[in-house]
Amino acid sequence: MELPKITVGEKDEEIRPLPRFTGFGETFMDGPPTDGEAPLNPEQGRKVAGVDFEIIGLRTAAADTGTPSDEGGNELAEKYRRSALDVTVLRDHLALRGDVALQAQSISHDLRSRMRDMEQELHHERLDRKDVSADLTRQYKTMQTDMTVKVKKLGDEAILLREQLAQCQEELRAERKAHEQLQQEKDTTIADLQNKLDNMETDYEKILHDTLDSLTSQLAEARLRWEHESTVVHQEYKELLSDFGLNSLDI
Repeated sequence: MELPKITVGEKDEEIRPLPRFTGFGETFMDGPPTDGEAPLNPEQGRKVAGVDFEIIGLRTAAADTGTPSDEGGNELAEKYRRSALDVTVLRDHLALRGDVALQAQSISHDLRSRMRDMEQELHHERLDRKDVSADLTRQYKTMQTDMTVKVKKLGDEAILLREQLAQCQEELRAERKAHEQLQQEKDTTIADLQNKLDNMETDYEKILHDTLDSLTSQLAEARLRWEHESTVVHQEYKELLSDFGLNSLDI
């Protein structure tokens, strides 16, 4: 905290912190009192280093009212006057330091209170974090247990599916083998039937040609026979007409 300036004599002087020293059982501090140490009040501040400022002030007042007879007396009176001013300044300074000490104690009390509140908040936060950590741990263990069960179940299903796949593959190979065998038998049967059909076609063609040749031969023989018979019949008719005196060309 910045200390104010106090006018002493004709010039302004900034109050500087007084050094800590002890004299004749009384103590003067250069800063705020520490914990457990009460601040100085104006009554305690009257004595610093064994000097009674009230006595000095009385002497100074007496010296100011009298008339010194020589230069030494004037110098002594001047010293007393300055001492009285210093005493006044010191009293103001001590009062200010007391206020500063009270403010420091109030701030310290507030800081301690805030620190306790923060410690309580930190404690609650740690408890909450501990609860959250415990809950997360429990959830993690539960999830891990569920995951283990699911993994085991999926593993069993995978084993069962592999067995079913192997069985299906074996059945598929058997079906393929049976299909190939059936296809081979079918191809063999078709080839045999085709050979038989080709042979039958050849036989039928041969039979047809033989039949046609036979019919042609029979037709040729019948034609010759019919021509011979028609010639004979024509000759007979011609002779018969000739017997009747008729010419066949005229008819």
